[in-house]
Amino acid sequence: MVDDRILPSVLRARTKLVDGPGVPLLMSTALAIVAVALGDLDAIAPLLTMFFLTTYGTVNLVAGLEALS
Repeated sequence: MVDDRILPSVLRARTKLVDGPGVPLLMSTALAIVAVALGDLDAIAPLLTMFFLTTYGTVNLVAGLEALS
């Protein structure tokens, strides 16, 4: 997504020890920790539920369309 310029180029950074997405993983982890620390989990739960249900539905739709084609 960084190559397509959807996300900032900062996320392209790689660690020297491991050729993997170290910086994006750390940033995602930090964002998750901040979200949990600042808010009540009951406030976040409906949003996460809708996200996962939408993702699940989209994956099933794509799999169904692929099976039909």
